[in-house]
Amino acid sequence: MKLDQDKPVTLDDIKELNAPVRAHCERCSHTAYIPTDAMPGDTVVIHIARQLRCSRCRSPQVVTRPCYEHMVPPNTQG
Repeated sequence: MKLDQDKPVTLDDIKELNAPVRAHCERCSHTAYIPTDAMPGDTVVIHIARQLRCSRCRSPQVVTRPCYEHMVPPNTQG
């Protein structure tokens, strides 16, 4: 799958990669994964943050991004 750099990433885009959505509070640095199963596939990932507040400090300064970390192989140096 190739993502178009001029088009915002949607839930349909990251579903193909099995990547979760991660929310990060810019105020207290709390991070959480967002359940997206009930959201429409055309939902733009960065727009999900508009509906969120941090569960730790209640700040609305939350950003959402696809989390691709699970796709990076662990460091296997031994």
